[in-house]
Amino acid sequence: ANDADTTITITVDLPSLLDDTIDGVFTFLAGQRIESGSGGFEGDLEIVNVTDSRVIRSKAAVNHPNFTMVANTELIDFIAADAGDTLELRFYESAGNSARGLQLADLQLDVQVVPEPSSLALLGLGGMLIGLRRRS
Repeated sequence: ANDADTTITITVDLPSLLDDTIDGVFTFLAGQRIESGSGGFEGDLEIVNVTDSRVIRSKAAVNHPNFTMVANTELIDFIAADAGDTLELRFYESAGNSARGLQLADLQLDVQVVPEPSSLALLGLGGMLIGLRRRS
């Protein structure tokens, strides 16, 4: 059995037009496989902007019940400097051995992007044309 801690790292490149006024939402299912009496299992999550070495979420436990999967939701408070940076979602599993393990599924990171200026211009122009057409 391997008694060393295990880290699962997921790397995500954030869009360069990231809207920092709206929190990102990271959702996932987590659970644990554990034999009775083996106890002491930890499953933690840390979120780090590795481009700027900024810890967004300090390493802390996620909801991971025994023998079932439950939904977890983490809000990510972005700042303007996060746009275009690389984010790491780090899951830590303590004392990972064959009797226990952190199980993850359905991982999804949702972020908002600021529409490009050309898209906004087209929307504005379309709105003006509709307004002119109604007046005729």
